[in-house]
Amino acid sequence: MTVFDSIIIASTLHEPEFRLRKSFEKALSFINKFHPNIIISCTSFTSSEVINTLQKDNITVRLTPNDPQIDTYSFAIRCALDVCEEEQYQRIFYIDFDRLLHWINNYPSEIMETMKDSFNFDLLHIGRSDRAFKTHPRTQRDTEKIINHVGSKILGFSEDIDIISVSYIFTPELGHHLLRYPSRTTVGFYGAWPLILWNHAKNPEYIEVEGHEWETPDRYHVEIDESGYEKWSRSFQSTSEWKKRVRFVDECLEEMMALTDCCFKKI
Repeated sequence: MTVFDSIIIASTLHEPEFRLRKSFEKALSFINKFHPNIIISCTSFTSSEVINTLQKDNITVRLTPNDPQIDTYSFAIRCALDVCEEEQYQRIFYIDFDRLLHWINNYPSEIMETMKDSFNFDLLHIGRSDRAFKTHPRTQRDTEKIINHVGSKILGFSEDIDIISVSYIFTPELGHHLLRYPSRTTVGFYGAWPLILWNHAKNPEYIEVEGHEWETPDRYHVEIDESGYEKWSRSFQSTSEWKKRVRFVDECLEEMMALTDCCFKKI
């Protein structure tokens, strides 16, 4: 018996081209050894080649009814909850599929230990270590640290934690709480969901891992081989990327403020 008998992995994927083929093929030895139950909510833009390959290797694929990110993510949780009711899984492990593959391929022992430890808590929020966080481009670091700072203050942490890592292991009960909260925006749930989970958890825990490095380069190995990592990574400092990240902060803060009250301190 392994941890995978009690944990279902809920994930999301937007993959018009099979850019993750190399990462997926590398992770197959781990997947075939431990047989994790993985259910993926795929956008309608995900290619049939990708879907057929995943299904061939016993990964459950569900096409989201709506493509906006909040709907794709919510659908992944809903699908996992349905399986939990049928097969009595004790925990849901939410993680983006590209990040899951990166973690498996680079830090397999760490992901196994993390899953084992999760049974000691009804919520295990998995953040990025300081080193792992710094592997991300400035467009992400400089914007996400704002959300992390505000979210950490809301939850009462004395120091900033990685609120927006989008990786957590939680009980089905907490999964139902997530789906009860309406969303006002498309991507603001990235900031709201950690607050909802932590607020409803009876014994939450926060950890940081090395395996949550920046996983995006795994999709672009051809471009990186051609132009080099530094030149390729500069494309993530474009004006359009900064605008995208500012919108991300704006929507997260809107959702987070909708869950909380702000007031002046007494002086």
